[in-house]
Amino acid sequence: MIQMAFQFRLRTVLKVRQLERDQQRQVVSNARACLTKVVADRDRLVDGRMIVIDELRRLNDSEVWDINHVLDRQRHTAQLGQALAATEFTLTKAKTQLEAAITRLVEADQLVKALERISERQLAEYEVSQLKLAALE
Repeated sequence: MIQMAFQFRLRTVLKVRQLERDQQRQVVSNARACLTKVVADRDRLVDGRMIVIDELRRLNDSEVWDINHVLDRQRHTAQLGQALAATEFTLTKAKTQLEAAITRLVEADQLVKALERISERQLAEYEVSQLKLAALE
């Protein structure tokens, strides 16, 4: 009797799903890197704004100060505030994109695992059938 090796019929589908999962992992990695950059940008802006605000406080406490310098510092504080608001918006967007990418990764991983379980079950059934055939011979 000719014995055939086990061939998972959905092997091509499994390979495609694994590729999709791997691509989704890269998307998650990129989204995390983007989020990290945005957080660093926000932190830099917060630090810069606090420095300028502290400088304004020191100027306010001093007895002699230049009005143009104070106005310049106030404008700079406002610009940093606007940049910070834009960065906070970008941060929210980056978090949303990361969460969506993680969700897609989990779904892709679940599809791969489901196909792997089917493959394992079919392999076990094949091995049992081969044992029964061998016992009949």
